Amino acid sequence: QVVQAIACDVTDESSLKQVFAGLGAVDLLIANAGMAVPKLFVDQTDSEMHQMMNVNFFGAANAARCVIPAMQKARKGRIVFVASSMSLTAFAGFAGYCASKWALRGFAECLQSELAPKGVSVQIYYATTMKTPGLVSENLVKPAVTHELESLGDAQEPDEAARVLLHGIDGNRFEICG
Repeated sequence: QVVQAIACDVTDESSLKQVFAGLGAVDLLIANAGMAVPKLFVDQTDSEMHQMMNVNFFGAANAARCVIPAMQKARKGRIVFVASSMSLTAFAGFAGYCASKWALRGFAECLQSELAPKGVSVQIYYATTMKTPGLVSENLVKPAVTHELESLGDAQEPDEAARVLLHGIDGNRFEICG
């Protein structure tokens, strides 16, 4: 069994294809790239909105496109999309982020129905806020109202989020909740 974690620019589909071409058959893809620029919509730039959609949605779609043909041919494999609890709800300061994660949720649901008859499993993980360097960066630009709303819950340690994700993968549930 070989486990590899690969860091790459998921928004560059041609580079991503080169990475996957060198791997051979992939049994499990965990599409985990994500980022947020939390601002009120009126303060959000088009560039920031596009960046979130490109990383959070198109990055996951690009990675899935790279592994699906071989998975279908083998009639096995699993794709797990790491989304967010903000794929299920929304609040001030996350208009662009929520849009990208809701798109990912819809995409995962479509792929589930397309790929299940071909032996490929799809799952989605609705991760909660995690204590990461990304959160530190987000907090630098986060509107006061968003800070206030997020203060109602605790951020999760990455190790705990990973345990929840792996438990959900093992449980073979489509939706994995943090």
